[in-house]
Amino acid sequence: MLEMLVVLIIVGILSSLGYSGWTKVMWMVNAKGSADQFRNAVLLARSDAMARRHNSGLYLDPVNHRYLRFVDSVDNAGVEVDNGTYDAGVEKVLQPWEALPKNLVFYRIRSNITSVPAPRTSCQGATPPTTTTETSLTASYPVLFRADGRSLGAFVAKLGVTGFPNDTFTVDVLPATGLVTLRH
Repeated sequence: MLEMLVVLIIVGILSSLGYSGWTKVMWMVNAKGSADQFRNAVLLARSDAMARRHNSGLYLDPVNHRYLRFVDSVDNAGVEVDNGTYDAGVEKVLQPWEALPKNLVFYRIRSNITSVPAPRTSCQGATPPTTTTETSLTASYPVLFRADGRSLGAFVAKLGVTGFPNDTFTVDVLPATGLVTLRH
């Protein structure tokens, strides 16, 4: 009987240690999945540009925790009307506002791509763009690609998951190639 009690105590201790480790593993899998989902949205915007042969991009609104995919407008002759910036009501929206993963948190965005102030909730009308290299996450940011897949500028987003501020991921877009990477 005493041996059985000792075995149950040991199993209980090992189970509690395993559970805390398992919880950490599950949070990391969730974090990686959220970061990967954002990276895939950026890759899809790059793919749109190459498939449609026009500037295309992802318009990121960290204030309202969402993004949309768009392609530049073209006139009747097939010439691009715009230069890769998102203008609500003008550009062709390929994917309407989509919520970012609910547990995804943006810590910092660095970009030399034109940024614009955060859109109104209705997102009707565009605001004149301003140039920036770092954000306080109070503005919205486009990630823009040319028809050949190259980016119109550098874009780096440091992000993570709520509850784990030391476990961060970085999504980089390299202008020369349009390569999109995700680093942990």
